[in-house]
Amino acid sequence: MRYFPYEYRPFQREIVNDVEETLKKKGHLILEAPTGIGKTIAVLAPSLEFALKNKLKIFYLTRTNSQQEQVIKEARKLRKEYSFTVVPIQGRNSYCMLFLKEKIFDASPEELAISCRKRKKDVENGNVESCIFYKNFLEKGKDVVLYAKENILTAQDFVDRSMEDEVCAYEAMKLASSEADILIMPYVYFFDPNIRSRLFEWVNTSIENIILIIDEAHNLPDFARNQRTMHLTLKSISAVDKEIMDYGDDNKFGIKYSEFIEIFRETLFGLEEKLLKEKEDSPLNNEYLLQMLSDAFGISMDNFILFLNSLVDYGEKIREEKLSKGQLPRSFVGNLGQFLLEFFLNEDKDTARIITKDEQLMLEIFAIDPKPVTSIIENSYASIHMSGTLRPLDEYESLIFNNKIAKKIIYPSPFPKNNLKVYYIDNVTTKFDDIKNDDEREKMAKLIEKIINTKHNSLVLFPSYNLMNKILERDIAFFGNVYKETPNMSQRDFIKNIHMFKRHGGVFFSVFGSRISEGMDFPGGQIELVVIAGIPYPKPSAKQKLMELYYSQELDKNTVYKYLVHGPTGRRILQAIGRMIRSSTDRGIAIILDKRAPRFKEYIEMERSKNIEEEIKTFYSNMASLK
Repeated sequence: MRYFPYEYRPFQREIVNDVEETLKKKGHLILEAPTGIGKTIAVLAPSLEFALKNKLKIFYLTRTNSQQEQVIKEARKLRKEYSFTVVPIQGRNSYCMLFLKEKIFDASPEELAISCRKRKKDVENGNVESCIFYKNFLEKGKDVVLYAKENILTAQDFVDRSMEDEVCAYEAMKLASSEADILIMPYVYFFDPNIRSRLFEWVNTSIENIILIIDEAHNLPDFARNQRTMHLTLKSISAVDKEIMDYGDDNKFGIKYSEFIEIFRETLFGLEEKLLKEKEDSPLNNEYLLQMLSDAFGISMDNFILFLNSLVDYGEKIREEKLSKGQLPRSFVGNLGQFLLEFFLNEDKDTARIITKDEQLMLEIFAIDPKPVTSIIENSYASIHMSGTLRPLDEYESLIFNNKIAKKIIYPSPFPKNNLKVYYIDNVTTKFDDIKNDDEREKMAKLIEKIINTKHNSLVLFPSYNLMNKILERDIAFFGNVYKETPNMSQRDFIKNIHMFKRHGGVFFSVFGSRISEGMDFPGGQIELVVIAGIPYPKPSAKQKLMELYYSQELDKNTVYKYLVHGPTGRRILQAIGRMIRSSTDRGIAIILDKRAPRFKEYIEMERSKNIEEEIKTFYSNMASLK
């Protein structure tokens, strides 16, 4: 390629060459490369050069805003050599000036879209007060678009520039997208079919002319499942009660809506008592629940379905009334009807019905297979999927693609191997039958106490909050700063604890899958020890069992275990250890407190600990001597 804005780090040139080869063949590349290797620029630079030469567009898909900002940073470097435009794509909840001004933060994309369409129509019909920001966009939105073409903006930059002229940032984004070469967006913009169709209208192209770059791709399978998964909570049912009181009760097939809500709620409590006595979730047969409710009201199942349709119709009337008053077009009655119709009538073979009480009692329509959402990737010009933790790569390919068509590469770490040491201790385990034993929990607590009192900043991760609480109630002695992430901790309190931990050090207790275990970095000695207090296997939940049953129809037992149990567990361990090693100067020790640790040697080089206190002391003494 013609231009690379940095001196090549180890393995960056290889990534560039592999990306170029993939693009020339209109192929698909799945790559795993450690954090710190410089994946973003090594993928973006050759993709941009190829796209400009061949009149293609790049869709760069990210999971978080911080990842978007990294892409923007690298794009600015490339601007020194290439002429191109970048647009950061965000939803109305981030870009709508009116909703931001009115502090509307909990609306769904559909509700915002309906409200926005009405306000735009009002303005076009002469009622400019309905949305002054859209009115200003029609008059001077092109100034914002020109600024966005001349400068590479973050999403916040885009909002700030739009605010200067009180112009609708969302409409300006749409207009700017038509001429953009790189569009940086959250996953949902490409993988939601309704949003995607509008996106292609804005950019005036088709998927065959798109190079897809998917960042942090290990998140994609679960994201895709969640896209098609639906929930109905007790909290939302309570909101239906209030809406009926506000807008009036109705009666269909001899059933009052308020009466239906009361009996439906009692039915859920009865199912909880029957199915969830000793577990958090359970499969629920949709025909069984439909028959229960139909019998409760003495009508046929067909008529009960018609009754649910009447809820949807009533909800539409409520939405129209709210919209006419300038309110968000939301109806909890309508949403309830739509959910239950889907619950009873959806015939997708990969969906399952579940009742769960994880955080609160709710019904769930669980989508098992990511491919109905992700297989659209195969229609793109080419795609690059990258992450620091993707292995086994054949698992990712099987979950995302209908056909095995991707090139798969794992790049080694460029960092000195001596910077990271991983030990396991094999006289403890969190295996369910063992950890129930009081002596085993005491042994685990004493080991943690011994390790954290070596006076190095420590992150201790447990497989679950339940186990964490049982171990910590053993009164572990530690004379430094102690922090703990809890399930219901507010974002504000969490950030405060993180800030204090980074500033003052100590020990931070949390669990796998939490905000700290996967979403944050601690470079430069902010974490010196990661203690993995048990192997984080997936819970033996109804969802897990349903996924295993579904994939066992097409894969052998060992492959199902590898894809759904062993692989995800190995990635979780890697991600946890990766919190402390983010550059060539970072150093640290990980200690796995579980005799099952050697099963994961294919992911992580490790050795059995003989005396963990001495091994920690020796490691940091050697590191000090090298400085």
